[in-house]
Amino acid sequence: MSQDGYTHDNQCITYDGPDERFTGREICFDYNEDSVTPIVDVTDKLNPKQFPKVGYSGSYTTRAG
Repeated sequence: MSQDGYTHDNQCITYDGPDERFTGREICFDYNEDSVTPIVDVTDKLNPKQFPKVGYSGSYTTRAG
């Protein structure tokens, strides 16, 4: 994940729907320069589960071209 740049923010929540498969699970989001990487289910602290990467446009930083 080093190609994703640095993590500038992180937020962990207890998920409350609408997807019932994850209700009550502790989910953490790491926000990088151009993606939310990783999204991790940390309910079981000894066995965290990472979700697929989610990109977004309008990157956090812009590069002069």
